[in-house]
Amino acid sequence: MNMEEKYGAIWIEAEEDNSAKPVFEKHLPDINKLHVIYQQANGYFLPCSYVAKSDHQWRLPLWSQENEKAIMPTLKSAKEYLHTMSHNNTYKHNHAMQKTHCTRQPTQRSGQLCWRDFIKT
Repeated sequence: MNMEEKYGAIWIEAEEDNSAKPVFEKHLPDINKLHVIYQQANGYFLPCSYVAKSDHQWRLPLWSQENEKAIMPTLKSAKEYLHTMSHNNTYKHNHAMQKTHCTRQPTQRSGQLCWRDFIKT
């Protein structure tokens, strides 16, 4: 196991058998993510998206994989997968942040309250 600091977080390389080699790495500082694509010996690509997560045992956060295992036939398709995934997750994060900053007063619409009416600011 190899550990190093990458982009302000701890990266732990646990690949023991060298069956997959990194062929692409991109840090996205605006959303604090690290995209890495590995190429397997069979030629397929594994796109991985990592987020920095705090751990009480370490001074720096740890890079932690956020996506499920995906296997892509080309490097281009693996990059597109990561791009789409980061766009969707960023949208969800921004949308959730907008919900938490809602300042509207409760209002009734057709006898029901809007979900936004219950969000604290």
